[in-house]
Amino acid sequence: MKKLFSLKSMTAAVVAGACLAAPALAQKLMPIQIVHPTPIVTPSDSIYEYAVPRKMGYFRQEGLEASFNQSAGVVASAQTLQSGSAQFAITNPEVIMQMREQGSDIIGIMTLKLINGVVMAVLEDSPIKDLDDLKGKTVGGMSFGGGGGLLLTKVLAKKGIAPTDYSRVVTGVGGAAAAALKTRKVDAMILWDSAFATLENGGLKLRYIRVPEEENMAGQLLATTERFIKQNRAAVEGTCRAIAKGMYFTRMGPATTMPIFLEAFPAALPPNGDRAQISRDYTHVLEAYLKAGFKDTPLDGRVGEFNETKWKYTQAFYVDAGMLKGTQPVSQAYTTQFLDKCNDFDRKAVAADFNKFKASLR
Repeated sequence: MKKLFSLKSMTAAVVAGACLAAPALAQKLMPIQIVHPTPIVTPSDSIYEYAVPRKMGYFRQEGLEASFNQSAGVVASAQTLQSGSAQFAITNPEVIMQMREQGSDIIGIMTLKLINGVVMAVLEDSPIKDLDDLKGKTVGGMSFGGGGGLLLTKVLAKKGIAPTDYSRVVTGVGGAAAAALKTRKVDAMILWDSAFATLENGGLKLRYIRVPEEENMAGQLLATTERFIKQNRAAVEGTCRAIAKGMYFTRMGPATTMPIFLEAFPAALPPNGDRAQISRDYTHVLEAYLKAGFKDTPLDGRVGEFNETKWKYTQAFYVDAGMLKGTQPVSQAYTTQFLDKCNDFDRKAVAADFNKFKASLR
């Protein structure tokens, strides 16, 4: 898989005031790769998983040199991790459970998003008011073989609305999804919060319809392998902690993180684009992402926790869908052993980093 973004190819400088411990600077940094489950980087979790920790020196404080790679989806990211081509991956619970049933040692170490944010949207003037109105209609989505598309399919089936009672069209996301809605090729779209925020940035006026079962599903997470844990426990603790710091920093002020995002991923800034407008649009996307990702979590609250009830619901859902056998307890698919270390950092120090960086932008 082609590496699109590497720390070595970017500016390593940290903003003034970001304090790096001398021992971390003196020692040789351990390279780690984090693989992300999307082929196109967006201003969402990539900011707190990589851009902010890289810029503020949080990886370096842990003796780590991080690079960030793209993949084709949650399965591809997990497979890259399992192959040994990366040390960490962002993926979904059902993917980990499925791979472990097949003999993999991939394991979740930190929840990154409490709710995946899957929701259905229609144009503001659409006659569709709820899920029951989808009979005879056409629904677009990124995919119907997994994720939100599969969830909607199963939810509608429980309501007595079979796939033959409506049409499903794979539209992708971004411009293709917007065009499908604008031209009324589809009557409704099933995507996720930040994807719809991007469509809103393009001028679409949308109305949202909840898929209630979504909040019962376990959210996206950071994974590694059991063999990597055995050999590099400190690196696992450090990666988790650096990302937790990135979360705290990002949640303090999403708009402030946009220069950091654009520095880490310069291709996200179109040539001749209005940087100020793009930053505003990207902030809207990130705010939508954070709203679901950290639902009801206080800024100073613990992050990364696993909800066993949601994992069991997710497992049962995918067993019913025929994608899991359900032969292993969900507790084998994740570990809580790193969460104390993950949350063990000085929040006042991170807040000071944030304030100094914000002041440097004026």
